[in-house]
Amino acid sequence: MKPQRAIRSVLAALPLAGIWILDFSPYSFSRPENSALLVIFPQSLSAVAQQLVPAPDGTGTVVAPNGNRYDIKGGTVSGDGANLFHSFTRFGLDSGQAANFLTNPAIRNILTRVVGGDASVINGLISVTGGNSNLYIMNPAGIIFGANARLDVPGSFMATTANGIGFDNRWFNATGINDYTALIGTPNTFSLGQEAGAIVNAGELTVGEGQNLTLLGDTVINTGKLSAPGGQITIAAIPGENVVRITQAGHLLQLEIAGNQPGIEARNPGSSSQITPLSLPRLLTGSTNRDATGLAVNSEGQIVLTASGQTIPSAAGTAIASGSLNVSSETMGGTVNVLGTRVGLLGANIDASGWFGGGNVRIGGDFRGMGTVPNATATYIDRNTAIAADAISTGNGGRVIVWADATAGFFGRITARGGAGGFVEVSGKENLIFDGSVDTRGMSGAGTLLLDPTNINIVDGEQGADDSAIAQGSIFAEDSTATTNFTISRKALENLSATADVVLEATNNITIAPLASGELKLNASTGSVTFTADSDRDAVGSFSMSPSDTISTEGGRISISGTAIAVGNIITNGGDITLASSIGQINAGTLSSSNLSAAGGNITLTSGGNIAIASLLSTGKTTGGDISLDSNATIRVEDLSASGNTGGNVTASAFGNLEVGNVTTEGNSKGGDINLTSRTSSIIAGSGRAGEQGSGGAGENAQLTTNNQQLTTNNQQLTTNSQQPTTNSYQIVVGENW
Repeated sequence: MKPQRAIRSVLAALPLAGIWILDFSPYSFSRPENSALLVIFPQSLSAVAQQLVPAPDGTGTVVAPNGNRYDIKGGTVSGDGANLFHSFTRFGLDSGQAANFLTNPAIRNILTRVVGGDASVINGLISVTGGNSNLYIMNPAGIIFGANARLDVPGSFMATTANGIGFDNRWFNATGINDYTALIGTPNTFSLGQEAGAIVNAGELTVGEGQNLTLLGDTVINTGKLSAPGGQITIAAIPGENVVRITQAGHLLQLEIAGNQPGIEARNPGSSSQITPLSLPRLLTGSTNRDATGLAVNSEGQIVLTASGQTIPSAAGTAIASGSLNVSSETMGGTVNVLGTRVGLLGANIDASGWFGGGNVRIGGDFRGMGTVPNATATYIDRNTAIAADAISTGNGGRVIVWADATAGFFGRITARGGAGGFVEVSGKENLIFDGSVDTRGMSGAGTLLLDPTNINIVDGEQGADDSAIAQGSIFAEDSTATTNFTISRKALENLSATADVVLEATNNITIAPLASGELKLNASTGSVTFTADSDRDAVGSFSMSPSDTISTEGGRISISGTAIAVGNIITNGGDITLASSIGQINAGTLSSSNLSAAGGNITLTSGGNIAIASLLSTGKTTGGDISLDSNATIRVEDLSASGNTGGNVTASAFGNLEVGNVTTEGNSKGGDINLTSRTSSIIAGSGRAGEQGSGGAGENAQLTTNNQQLTTNNQQLTTNSQQPTTNSYQIVVGENW
């Protein structure tokens, strides 16, 4: 038996790289008071030893320290040589540290997984050198980018808390064994487990021109700066047990949730990952996660934005964008997507402007809630948020969509200006609260603002009834209920009409409440305001307003449609007026598109029911506008006038009785035509003047057609006012087939 030898002290200096084992056998080690074991590490070793640890799973990842920079090499390459895989037990960086992934020109994608079960806290620089590879970092336990986090990558970058990344039907799993040789092609599918971690960014993450920057997780919060000039930024919060497909259709990212498909675990063994992430509040309060994130956890365990004190939800599917998201470019603006079940823009600055054209912004969904991107249930944009998709030099304004399947609250500002204005939609399918500003003006014409909830109420005063219906952020409450109404103030609508072509679409009704001033004075001069009730065409939804009130514009067009229409007066000063009811009647007082200094606008009425109007006026100094009426029932109009230097035409066709009072289409140089038709019943007419007011010119034609051989003229005056009656015919046709 070997003698025991006591060791009173050990001094060991160890290199940075490798694994160290201190084996004292066959020595005994006792520790009297004056004995010690001292292991001296280089100053930066403790951090890297804790945070950059390759996984001993055969992937072959190697970390080579070089001062505060740690070169990551080795790994395993796919069968086609295009994808390089790394595996870590822990992956994180302190401030001042850099993780540098080494690549080569043949590698298109570098994919990194973290298998140890701890969240990645990254507060340093992540870089890629040696090629133009895209970089993916996957950690189901969660990822936090601290205030000092930076990127220096030549390609696109994705951080995800998915537990599997798919290559067609083959998977790179977050845990377990992978067949790396078979993982060829482009990664485009992401499987989120029943529990997936959160992603928080407080850093400044930037990718190159035209590249993509994506944060995909269960809950995603940005308080920092994201930049992808002319490229795409996507913040997507997808609840667990979903499969997400990401494809690039043209220049617009397509993100599709395939759901929890049968057999997904068989195709993706990693979908049953044993990693259990911490809740976001616990993650933020963990002893290793104290870097400034712009977030705090209050005494009640709620997450709070430290800059504003705003409480935000942490439930699965929550996407919060604060700080800056910038895809502006010296060419065309890029694309920003903020998607999730609950989406909030809180003090966010989103810039998708381009020198030659505005880009695309999708908040909570795509146009009318259609397309492949997931729709939010609730979307909230606060007063401190600005979204820009402008054309700075030439080209047209961009496209901005704000959508929620249930409730959307918009209090911010959007611009989509350019040579021609862009397109903006702000919609809550069931409930919309709008108290922000939108500007789509352009040199060659304003763009469009679309608001399309279930019901729309326009009320008097400075503010809509719903302007204070929700406290800031309470739209995210689990028990929040939709009222199926959108209320906008008269003043707000008037202001919007000055900066955009406004489209108000309701799946049901549009109602203008009685106005104290008696007038809704829209500021459109060359643009338009459109009111569309029954937009889903289910025969439920009408337009109504007080018969004593007036809608007016300064030359802008007015269009109203629904199952039935009841308006007071409309005066457009030369703008066109279009009313269309699908099955009900149209009732109105005076509809005037007359203009005393230019041409009169056109008036077009189409109804599935009766038309009853006091007067239709489209006179103009130069040209009278055309007046056209078509009814599947009866028409009754007291006065019609389309006179001008050149008279406009008047056409009225009714299935039943057609009753008109005075009809005038006179012109100083040329009069307009009058054509009145009753397809099955009678015409009752007052006086008609369809000719020239002066001398020496030719008048025009007036024709009355009825199928029941009954025509009545109340004052026996149906004339073409011309000194050359042989060229001006007034034809009455009775009993002719129509």
